[in-house]
Amino acid sequence: MEKRRFDVIQDLDPKIYEFYQEISEYMKEIDNKIVDMVQSHEKDFLVAFRAIMGQVNEEMQKLRDISDEQALMAKRNNALNDLKSALNWFQVEAVKLSEACSEIQEKYEIHKQKIHALETENIHLEKLVKTYSEENEALKVQFYTINEPVRESFHKDEESAQETFIGSSFKEICDFYNVYDPELINTIQKYIDEKEESMQKVREHKKFVREKQRQKLMKIKNNNEKASLEPGELEKIFGLCVKKITSEAAKRRSKQTTWKHQDSEKFNLTAADKRDILEEFIINSKVYSMLSERLFPEGV
Repeated sequence: MEKRRFDVIQDLDPKIYEFYQEISEYMKEIDNKIVDMVQSHEKDFLVAFRAIMGQVNEEMQKLRDISDEQALMAKRNNALNDLKSALNWFQVEAVKLSEACSEIQEKYEIHKQKIHALETENIHLEKLVKTYSEENEALKVQFYTINEPVRESFHKDEESAQETFIGSSFKEICDFYNVYDPELINTIQKYIDEKEESMQKVREHKKFVREKQRQKLMKIKNNNEKASLEPGELEKIFGLCVKKITSEAAKRRSKQTTWKHQDSEKFNLTAADKRDILEEFIINSKVYSMLSERLFPEGV
C-alpha cells in the first residue's frame, strides 16, 4: 500500500515527489536523533528513577515509623487508662478497708475494755471467794469450839438429828442443841441455803438431761419404726415404681409413634427410664427413711 501511494505521488508531479523525498529524509534524520537522544539519556533516566524511588522508599519508611509510633502511643495510652481505672478501684477499696479497719478497731477497743472490766471483776470475786472461804473456815472452827460440850450428844443422836434436819431448818436444830449465836446461825443458814439451791439446780439439770435423753431415744425409736419395712414390701414398692415409669414411657411413646397394646410385650426401657425408676424408688417415703437411718444413724 505504501508502494502504491509512492507511485501515485510520483505520477502527480516531479516537484511534489522531490519535496516528498526531502521530507522523508528529514523524518528519518529526526527519528535517528530521537533514538540517539533516548539511548544517550537512558542511563540518566534510570539513575534519576532509582534516586526518586529511593526517596519514595525513605518517605514510606518514615511514614511507617510514624504509624508504628502512633500505634505504640495509643497502646500506651490505653494501658495508662487501664492503670488509672485500676488505681481508682484500689483507692476506693483502700478507703472501704480503712473504714472497716476503723470499725473493727473500735469494736476491739470496746471488747478490750469489757475484758479488762471482767478481769477486774474476776479478781475482785476471787478475793471475795477467798475471804468468804476463810470466814467459812473460821466459822466452822468457831462453831465446833462453841459447841464442844454438846458434840458427844450430837454424835450419839446423829440419826435422829438427820431425820429432824430433813423436816426442820438449821435454826430449829440450833434451838434443839441450845446454840445461841444469831450471827453465826444466820451465816451458816445462808451457807446451807446456797448449798441446797445449788443442789436443786444440779438435780434440775440432771432431770433436764434425762428428759433430753428420753426424747432422743423416743425419736430414734420412732425413726426405727418408720424405717422398718415388712418382708417383701421393698419388692412391692419397686414393682409399683417400675409399673408407673413404664406406663408413663408408654404414653410418651404412643404420642410419638403408632403404639399397639400387643407391642407392650416387646417394650424395652431406656437408660433414662431406668434412672427414673431408681429415683422414684429412692424418693419413696419409707425407702428414704430406711436409707437415712442406715446411712446416717442418729447419734453417730
